[in-house]
Amino acid sequence: MSYSRQLVERLLGIAEPISAALLEQEGIYSRAESESWINDAVATMNAEQREALITIVTRERQQALLDALVVLDEDLGSGDLELVYEGLPVDVDADGMSLYQQFLGQLAGDDWSSLR
Repeated sequence: MSYSRQLVERLLGIAEPISAALLEQEGIYSRAESESWINDAVATMNAEQREALITIVTRERQQALLDALVVLDEDLGSGDLELVYEGLPVDVDADGMSLYQQFLGQLAGDDWSSLR
């Protein structure tokens, strides 16, 4: 597997925020004392409202990762930056797709076999 695919796979592994799991499993946003006020607000929500909040925090996390990949792709594409892995330059669009396109495709459920 190419490094760009490995990178996208690693980012997919962190695309769901811990707060989404806490909201779903424990009905809280965070275990941090400083955010107990948010937990108090979550406690007043019904299941549908919590599900909406889970969707919001998950989409925001995914969008933040996408935004970072767009910046990285722009810098790599401009020639101002080169990605090196184990001492060798990485062709991040070897599959004909930028990092953010690969990430977005994987979020949408594409499998790697659909790539060139």
